[in-house]
Amino acid sequence: SLNQYLDKIHFKIVITVCSKAEEMCPIIPGVEIKLHWPFEDPASFEGTEKEKLIKFREIRDKMQEHDNKLKVDIYVPLDACACVWDDFMNRMFEVLTPFMKNIDYNTKNLNSEEARKLKLYGNCVVVNGKIKFTSSYLLKDKLPNLLKEKDLM
Repeated sequence: SLNQYLDKIHFKIVITVCSKAEEMCPIIPGVEIKLHWPFEDPASFEGTEKEKLIKFREIRDKMQEHDNKLKVDIYVPLDACACVWDDFMNRMFEVLTPFMKNIDYNTKNLNSEEARKLKLYGNCVVVNGKIKFTSSYLLKDKLPNLLKEKDLM
């Protein structure tokens, strides 16, 4: 159980990988990023041992495929009024939407420790943890090449 680790380990990121895990996941103090990868729970699959193994492998392969997507983190001040970042999000999603099948995106807090380490001081998008975009025009220009570099286009 996760509870046995809560007072021993500081979690910055929590990733749940099935709906039940997302629903049952406790609130963990200090977590800066909570992600959900919506995969079915292979343990709940009923069938023969061979069918269960096939199902586990199928879900494992989907998880690896998910992991191969271009990582896009959208940093906005989550503690501010939505009007502060709503226009920025709309412009960024206009650029991202045509490529969503090849993108794994997350909205993150601009006021987090992670954002400070990346030296982010305004709304921006960070691709693969290092390439920063503060403008939808720049992202629109570079995104196809970034996807091609990962063989996603």
